[in-house]
Amino acid sequence: MQVSDNTEEAVKLYRDECETRAVTAAQARRREQLERQLATRKQVEEAAAAVDLQRANAKAGLFEAAAKCEIAGEAELPVSESLLEWLSATSKTIRKQQAAYEEWRELDTLLEGRTLQEFKEKAQQHRENALIAGSAFSGDELREAMLSLAKHEANMPELTAHLETAGQELANVQGQIHNYETRPTSVSDAEEELRVAEDELARIRQLSETLEATHVFLTQAKNRVFRDIAPFLADSVKKWLPVITLGRYVDARVDPNTLQVQVSDENGKWRQAALLSYGTAEQIYLLLRLAMTEYLTAPDEICPLILDDITVQSDSRRKKRILNTLKIVSETRQVIVFSQEEQVYEWACENLREPENSVVDLVPATMEMVHANGNGRKLTRSNGTKPLDAA
Repeated sequence: MQVSDNTEEAVKLYRDECETRAVTAAQARRREQLERQLATRKQVEEAAAAVDLQRANAKAGLFEAAAKCEIAGEAELPVSESLLEWLSATSKTIRKQQAAYEEWRELDTLLEGRTLQEFKEKAQQHRENALIAGSAFSGDELREAMLSLAKHEANMPELTAHLETAGQELANVQGQIHNYETRPTSVSDAEEELRVAEDELARIRQLSETLEATHVFLTQAKNRVFRDIAPFLADSVKKWLPVITLGRYVDARVDPNTLQVQVSDENGKWRQAALLSYGTAEQIYLLLRLAMTEYLTAPDEICPLILDDITVQSDSRRKKRILNTLKIVSETRQVIVFSQEEQVYEWACENLREPENSVVDLVPATMEMVHANGNGRKLTRSNGTKPLDAA
């Protein structure tokens, strides 16, 4: 590249060449993606070709089957529908033949090698014998006997199942008896096993009692902590609640059993904080975090408060209320706020002044991150001390 005496022209040429190289590099980076897409396209085409081949083979097989069945397709009725009709008619014929064959087998079984005339004569003889045998009984007795026989026949499946179950249980008991007879258990071994089992039972019972006592102690400790912290949290939230909500909610209370927060409006109506709008609930939870910071800090210590993107879910009015509240809090403790929002950054530039406060722009790792995110700012808010290390 020739070096021009004109600095602006040289810079422009350098930028043009950089852009050209960037485009070339971007196209080169797409090579692997394009190669993968090409391979995928080839696989899809091969799969489509295989499907077409299967369809062609299926069509050829369909016409071959139609030819063997002496079926020719027509314009109004394709070969496939002709085959379906032929298959339906053939299936009906086969079922009729099977039914006729079953009837013939049943008849052949009844005849037992006799002719039809011989079978009729035998049936007549059985009928006469039945009349003679039943002549000694009245009609009522015969009907009662028939009903009793039908009842016992109906109970036969249930009785058979009971018999099979009883037989299985008998086999199991006989097997256990056989095991005891062939492998007798030593009395001393049985006593040792009993002792070990009793020791294990005693250990488990002791562990159960320990766990129950621990649960009781932990529950009592939790209840004590909740009773102690609930009034403190309520007072702390109540202190900042009218400020951060612009007087919409003026009072707060905390349930000592569950630590659930309720807030009251200026008309005295109480509401669950969790059921309020998302932005208002976030403001109340921020106040709880401030209260917990005060509660957990020793009386002779001041704990810094570090917050990250706490105004993301808030509208512009709530953002300003939260930031103004944190500014008041920063008068008594160090408050460090990280944010990527332009509106928060503008508020900080307008309201934070040295040396009590400071605004620090955190430099992004690469310029690409700045272009991708729209901005690369991280706001660090401090109360006259060295800001948090961005690394």
